[in-house]
Formats: sequence, C-alpha cells, structure tokens
Amino acid sequence: MDDFTHERWLPVPGYEGLYEVSDYGRVHSLRRKIGPRWYGGRMLKLSLRGPRDGLRPSVRLSSGNVARNWPVHRLVLLAFRGEPPAGKPSGCHEDDNPLNNRLTNLRWDSAKGNTADAVRNGRTRSSQTHCTRGHEFTSENTWRDSRGHRWCRDCARIRRGPAENLRPEDRTHCPQGHEYTEANTCHSVGRRHCRACARQRARDRRAARRAAKLAVAA
Repeated sequence: MDDFTHERWLPVPGYEGLYEVSDYGRVHSLRRKIGPRWYGGRMLKLSLRGPRDGLRPSVRLSSGNVARNWPVHRLVLLAFRGEPPAGKPSGCHEDDNPLNNRLTNLRWDSAKGNTADAVRNGRTRSSQTHCTRGHEFTSENTWRDSRGHRWCRDCARIRRGPAENLRPEDRTHCPQGHEYTEANTCHSVGRRHCRACARQRARDRRAARRAAKLAVAA
C-alpha cells in the first residue's frame, strides 16, 4: 500500500484555485463555492487514454466553460518542474511505465531520449524476442510488411482460423481435397496450383458458354 505521508501538493498551472497535483501523481479539485452551491474537494478519477500499447492516466480539468483532458505526468512536471526547456518537449518516464507518475520517475526530455528509455527498458518492438502471445520471433516465424514492421507468422495462422493453420507450402491437399502430387501440381507467379481444380474450372466455363448459346438460340 502506498504511503502518502510525505506527499506534496502544488496548484496545477493555469488552474490555480481549482485543482492541485501531487508529486505522487494524484490530482484533486479544491472546494469552492459557485453561487449558492459548493463544488470540488475530492480526488479526481483517472482515465486511461492514448494508443493501445501506451495508455496513459489522464484527468479532465475544467475552467469556466472549457474542459480539457490532461495526461497526469505532464501536470506533475508542469507543477514541480515548470515549462519544458527548449528542445525537450516530451514528458518521459524513467522506467517507461506510463502508470508510474511519481515526480522521481519523470523528466522533460526530447523524443530521442524517450525512445532511448524504451530501448533500455526493452519495450520497443525491435528489442522483443517474443510476440504478445508468447511465440518466439525466429527467422522462420517472422515476416515484415512494406513498412518494415515485424509480425508473427504463428499469430497470423491463428487469426486465419483452423482451416488455414498450415502454411501454403506445407499443405498436402488443395482446398477441394485434391492431393498435391507432381502430376497434379503446376506453378504460376511463384504459387502452387491444383491441376484438377483448374480443369474443373475450365469445364464449368465451357458449360456456361454452351448454356448461354442455347438460351440465345431459343
């Protein structure tokens, strides 16, 4: 359990008199009277926002009639470290954990420094040895798309479903059940095709043309 005995609070810049943020990454609203009613005086609930691989705790702050969502780590840095220095606009986490928003874990830095954190902490895709399902990124189990991104072949086969679990080069029969023998196999544009299926498609096309001619003659 966290010990908040030595927690320090400062006003959120731009929201003085409305909200305060602590060096432990917590945000609360100040109790204030608006007309005949009192508002605030409570700890704000954090919501997770951002990309799927990097959800960050955020809070929604209001001033007047304007509301805005703020990442908590930026509020902590703005309150305790001031505006970001030139060339270092990014709020970085030392341990690369976006949920750890204590002041001791935060600093202003450049995008390059932020990337260096991810590499050091093994959170970049290029430094991972296994995919999210636990499959190892071996040379046989890895493919790259046109953008150079690395993907897991085992996961791709799982997404395609049981009927597609085998790689095309590993299948012994075509989708119609014909065996890929030497006599029943042809290659085109680097792909393997079933001769029996090709002959059946040709017969179907001829039958369709004959039916069309008969319909016209009638």
